[in-house]
Amino acid sequence: MRRIQRKVSGTTANVRVTSVLMFNHGRSVDSISEDLGISVATVYRYIGLYVSGGIDKLLRCEQVGYWGKMDSFQLSLLRKELKTKLYTEAKSVSSWISQTFDIHYTIQGCVSF
Repeated sequence: MRRIQRKVSGTTANVRVTSVLMFNHGRSVDSISEDLGISVATVYRYIGLYVSGGIDKLLRCEQVGYWGKMDSFQLSLLRKELKTKLYTEAKSVSSWISQTFDIHYTIQGCVSF
């Protein structure tokens, strides 16, 4: 486990391995949660993954990220628009997306574009 921990250093997998190692060394779930900045439920989930499937299951990423409402073509058009025109507020970006693609984002949803 220590060798794997060093191999995955600097990745999210490191937190998974570290939480299991800490638990195996007698640390409480609450203490692990506090020290690693993750929820108690997450610590239990990592321990459960390891117990039920070993290191392979612990390191497997089963969460699929949210890609938003636009497809890759629409995102490329948006990026092109943002490079050619200066938008000073997210409301304008939201409006452009709505008018161009008939996809509706909140202003907060456009801040990261």
